Amino acid sequence: MKVQLKTLLVFAFVFVSAAVIGDTSLASADPLPADPSQSPNNGPLPPQLSGSLKFQLANKALGSAGLPPLKVTPPAAQMKVSVVAPTNNGATIAYMGPGAWVAPYSGNPEGSFQLTPKQVSTNSTDYYPAHVDMRFPAEVGKLYLVDCKITNVVVAGQQVQFWNQAAPGQPTGPKSLVAEESGHALYTYQARQANESVSIATSNNLHFSFHSCEITKIN
Repeated sequence: MKVQLKTLLVFAFVFVSAAVIGDTSLASADPLPADPSQSPNNGPLPPQLSGSLKFQLANKALGSAGLPPLKVTPPAAQMKVSVVAPTNNGATIAYMGPGAWVAPYSGNPEGSFQLTPKQVSTNSTDYYPAHVDMRFPAEVGKLYLVDCKITNVVVAGQQVQFWNQAAPGQPTGPKSLVAEESGHALYTYQARQANESVSIATSNNLHFSFHSCEITKIN
């Protein structure tokens, strides 16, 4: 597996400031380690949401965005990106950082990226958010559901954030309240362009491990 950085290649357990994702095909057929202790801060992969819970959380996310609720269970996801497979069906992870990549193991074949916000200055209580930026093709005017698996959320009372952008670093959509449960954070919004960019981010000094996101057109 390769993680392309701005200046160098690094592999599991190396702290990185920012990662731009490239080819992540597994380079070996060796079995994944079974002992989670070999992959610190890499909790068990959250299970898939049941249809009924996904319906409930999707409507909670829609309500937080001021959008009308679904009347039926969301369809199967059309796209999925993860730490070990960052491209799928036109979707891609364009950026992750700052933080550290943690290798997959048998209890968590997707691996994880521990997002760690950067302190603005020494002794400051403010932090630059760590984030994962995803890009994918979309239909203008359609509603999309982004369902991300996250674990090891550190700092009680802080909330995971989402926003969608016209371009990296140029947010054009409101940050959304998030429906969070069972290791999932869900975000819904209406697409405004054919090539969308959505980010999941830390909030102030919140840390969490990112695993994957499923993207679904829901209308």
